[in-house]
Amino acid sequence: MPPDRTDADLTVMSSRVGTHLTARTAGVAASAAAWHRTTDLAQVRSATPTCRLTPHH
Repeated sequence: MPPDRTDADLTVMSSRVGTHLTARTAGVAASAAAWHRTTDLAQVRSATPTCRLTPHH
């Protein structure tokens, strides 16, 4: 194999890996954000039942 072809193959491979890792990281970050959102909602619901749900009249 000529050396320039190997370099081109390596460049293509490394750029593919970089894109794949970025996509995976973005997916993990999105699922982590969604998980934090649901735990925040659960904490708000469990933390403020006396204030919000008791009638004030």
